[in-house]
Amino acid sequence: YFEGAQNAVVNLTFLTTDYAGQSPQQYGPYPLTQNTTFISPRFRGRLVSIKLDSNDVGSFWRIGNIRYRVKEDGKF
Repeated sequence: YFEGAQNAVVNLTFLTTDYAGQSPQQYGPYPLTQNTTFISPRFRGRLVSIKLDSNDVGSFWRIGNIRYRVKEDGKF
């Protein structure tokens, strides 16, 4: 709840694959707290999914804007 404790720890995990149907490779989880300003994970993959979860029962958390940088890699 909004009035609940403001000390939640949210785990951010990235899952990547190069082709659909492959088993994803996991990067993380990266624990995010109220004091975390940014993280710098590095990974490669054509398909990326983001997983957010938390085990803090009764605490309040929400995700704001997510910004990311990508760069082409490899041969074309």
